[in-house]
Amino acid sequence: MKKWLIIIGIGALCLVVGLVIGLKVFTKHMGRMTVEEAVHFLGGHLRIEYAQKSDNPAAGTIKYNNLKIRPKIHSRFDLDIEECVLALTPGPGPRDLPQRLKARLSGIRPVNPEKVESLAALGYDDLVLEADLDLEIWPDKKRITLRQISLNGDGAGSLFGHLALSGMELDLDTTLAQAREKLLQASLVMMDLEYSDDSLVERLVKARAAEVEKSPEEVLEEAVAHLRERSGEEEDAIKARALAVLAEFIRNPGTVSARARPPEPVPLARIWESKELSSGEWPRELNLVIEAE
Repeated sequence: MKKWLIIIGIGALCLVVGLVIGLKVFTKHMGRMTVEEAVHFLGGHLRIEYAQKSDNPAAGTIKYNNLKIRPKIHSRFDLDIEECVLALTPGPGPRDLPQRLKARLSGIRPVNPEKVESLAALGYDDLVLEADLDLEIWPDKKRITLRQISLNGDGAGSLFGHLALSGMELDLDTTLAQAREKLLQASLVMMDLEYSDDSLVERLVKARAAEVEKSPEEVLEEAVAHLRERSGEEEDAIKARALAVLAEFIRNPGTVSARARPPEPVPLARIWESKELSSGEWPRELNLVIEAE
């Protein structure tokens, strides 16, 4: 049972990321699975070991030390995790998803970073990360709040997200295909995304310079000039601002953020299918603000 709690925590992180990068690809092959079956499927493809486990009933947490996550298919994605703390609040009904799930993973290390081409190209031979997840599900209110999802590491920077959706119903019997449809039927209440750089921009510039056989300075100047030129030509004010902010961020890496505060919840299907988005622009009703510091 304790193993499944770890899987649920890791699975929740994967699910959130999956929703962000496109649940359609995932559900094409696993759409008939229920959420419960998907958790078991994930568990069947992972070998999870830990050196120590400790319960804290007063805090409602379980802590695992020296976790080893070993996918049974691709060894290049093996992970070692120094500490994993999970807290789960059961839902009101037996088939409901947890009402709240909190997870903190510290000391996350890819075991074979040299086997992951993108990490090797950026010079990450000993990457150490931390991740936090705080997810609330309110079946009676049909509301899901991602209070926090964050990922940070030395030399990589920190990424933070906060998201609230309304009109969203999920339980253990919901299939992944149904989950995708329900997601599109849900509405965005608000969203925050923020990234603070810690040499990642410099690493990306150097990797690109090596690829095109130019100096990093040349690549940087060309990228900034290109973004500024596009910003000056752009008729849409929000997109022009985003391009200008990105140019400034690349020139002087610091923190870049995007915040959406629509006056009324906006259906995700309307955002996804809007003509503005298909033309590379964000729908105005999102009240999207992009800033760099």
